[in-house]
Amino acid sequence: MAAQTLRDYRLRSGLALLGIGLGTYSVSVLLGVSSLVSGAVLSQLATVSGNSVFAQQSVSNRGPSSTRLSQTDVDALSGLYGITVVPQVFETVQYDDGQRQRAVTLNGSPGDTPRLDPTVHVQTGRFYSRMEAQSGEAVAVLNNRAASDLYGKRDPIGQSLALHYPNGTRITLTVIGVLQPVPGIFQSLSTPQVMVPNPYIWRVSPVTRKNDFDIVQLVLAAQLDADTVADRIQGRLDALHGKEMFTVQSSAVFRSVVEGVGRILQLFFGVSGSLALVVGGIGIMNVMLASVTERTRDIGLLMALGATPAFINRQFIFEAFILSCLGGGLGLIAAQLTLWGVSILVPLLGPFTVQFGVVAAALGISMFCGLFFGVWPAARASSLDPITCLRYE
Repeated sequence: MAAQTLRDYRLRSGLALLGIGLGTYSVSVLLGVSSLVSGAVLSQLATVSGNSVFAQQSVSNRGPSSTRLSQTDVDALSGLYGITVVPQVFETVQYDDGQRQRAVTLNGSPGDTPRLDPTVHVQTGRFYSRMEAQSGEAVAVLNNRAASDLYGKRDPIGQSLALHYPNGTRITLTVIGVLQPVPGIFQSLSTPQVMVPNPYIWRVSPVTRKNDFDIVQLVLAAQLDADTVADRIQGRLDALHGKEMFTVQSSAVFRSVVEGVGRILQLFFGVSGSLALVVGGIGIMNVMLASVTERTRDIGLLMALGATPAFINRQFIFEAFILSCLGGGLGLIAAQLTLWGVSILVPLLGPFTVQFGVVAAALGISMFCGLFFGVWPAARASSLDPITCLRYE
């Protein structure tokens, strides 16, 4: 009977469907886009950071007399099962070709880094070997940002790269390789970096002493839990130097930060989209109230034939439920098609997959709105007096 009534009032039912459909569409698209963005950022973060733990000086251990990570610490952390130690030095130098001045990060590493760290990939040329690193060869590998900033479209392989420290110390390196660009949004955040052997920095740097390191990266095997390893490493460093001298963080920390931001975005977009659903629910309520007025005589006839107020109440509630389900379903289909199109137009977001959590949330909210805003019209219809209804013109 409810379906027949909705068919008899096609235009009004269609407008109610449109309202709840647009609301569901808004909720689904906003939640879906935020989910796609969060998933893409997490995927790219995993590509950039991998499964690693990073040890570095704590904030309270900074200054001229601070304690830095040393070869003793590297030896203490080496040899742990499933862990590859990559000690690194970072310094800031200047590039100046007479026309451009640019700050460049000099990143020292132990050599053969692509084999030690699976997140490092050479695009052209090669990475310096462990032997070249140990002998402190003046060779350099550029990240993609440094190659484009310093050489433009020219091939940097084999070129000489002149840099200088703030105190005027000049160094000249031979470029032997260029790294692959980092993916997605992290490419725009990257800065020019020149990777050189650690012993080379110790030889030419005016500030870094031999066997001092800024960061010790521990690349973990896939089966190891980063947080558990971070706690173990923190314990070892605390035992060697005392508490609060060094900070150990896992790449899982960055992941949890991104996931937290993603949840905040989903909450914000979900609440914003729900406002459109509330408007759609109000539309259903208006349609149902108008329907009560138009069908007053029909309600009176049903009551005269034995229909109870509870039956009338269920009749109108069921009509509102059908409208919310149909409108929500159509809105969901349109939203999934939109998200599929967005994933094709923006490959950076990754392949499209149906987010069942988003679908369930959007459909559940639309059904709730339909039922909630159908209660008042149903209560009004079930409370009518049969005699008054039969006399209604």
